[in-house]
Amino acid sequence: MISTRKKFVLQTGVMAAAIFFGSTTNTAELKQADTEKDASKEKPKVEKLTVLGHAARIDPATVSIYITQPTSKIQSGFLANNIIPLASVDDIIQFQPSVFSQNPNGPGMGKAETMSLRGFQDGQYNMTFDGIPFGNASDMGHTTSSLFISHFLGEAQIDRGPGTASTIGNATFGGTMGFTSKNPSARMGTTLYGTYGSFNTRAGGIEFDTGKTRMGRAFIDMQHEETNGYLTNSSGRRSNLMFKDVIDLAPETTLTIETTYNKEWQYTTQGATLDDYKKYGKNYGLCNDPSK
Repeated sequence: MISTRKKFVLQTGVMAAAIFFGSTTNTAELKQADTEKDASKEKPKVEKLTVLGHAARIDPATVSIYITQPTSKIQSGFLANNIIPLASVDDIIQFQPSVFSQNPNGPGMGKAETMSLRGFQDGQYNMTFDGIPFGNASDMGHTTSSLFISHFLGEAQIDRGPGTASTIGNATFGGTMGFTSKNPSARMGTTLYGTYGSFNTRAGGIEFDTGKTRMGRAFIDMQHEETNGYLTNSSGRRSNLMFKDVIDLAPETTLTIETTYNKEWQYTTQGATLDDYKKYGKNYGLCNDPSK
């Protein structure tokens, strides 16, 4: 009786343990299966994903491998995407190595008095437009706000060397800032551009391209701007116009007809003393007292 009872109790315990551990194992397997099922729902399978992109190549300056002295170019892409259309010469070249320029009245507003190249001041270096040297009639300096705007340009080249015997200009020993006008488009079209900003600056322009015709490829570009300026009583306004026609005479021969018109009216300030800045503020330019 005793052995039979022990045997019955032992069998009952083994069966209970089997049921318990079996149920535990089944529960764990079910939980694991549910977890994997949920994970598969949360993370959908992606076989392969390919992303295509294009990085714009817009550099402030590029250097040719064929140069014999320090030279950098400002390409048309940088002018079109990083420089406002109504910017003056000083706003275009200030991103180049060895060039310093500051316009206290605001970009494109008034003359940049501190423009320099490799330490040479304005008048000690050469400046050309389509290879033709130019400067003020009274000296070899340049009134930046009275010149062409960036919308007229195709590219600019800063030559920080004296050049060769073939380099023409007024002061080539300080280097050369060369500006090239843009080429007419091969397609006919009209382009409108404008800007409005601080100091009540407003401007607008229009360009018309004829496309390719029997008289060549031509465009006419004109703009007008007005501003109060950052400095006190230093307002100004200017108008610019450019016409260019490129006629193909032969496969490698072209005739270019080009003219520009630039008119500016402004109150010019040559700066102020530290006492004036302390008394009237950091943007002091001119007072409104005619006797002074």
